[in-house]
Amino acid sequence: MAGFHQVAGLSDLSEDLPRFEQALAELAARLGLDLSTLAADHIAVRCHQNATAERWKAGLLQCG
Repeated sequence: MAGFHQVAGLSDLSEDLPRFEQALAELAARLGLDLSTLAADHIAVRCHQNATAERWKAGLLQCG
């Protein structure tokens, strides 16, 4: 089972993850929240293009 970093069809998600993590850290700082004791159980993404959604679906199915 491949990790999403290894699936070519998910490269845009993989490449954007550091930006998302930084934005989340900045928001938490503005709100005075300590995220170090928390663990994310999922991340939701939104897609506005059917072709991208199908590519992500095919890629995520490779991840399990």
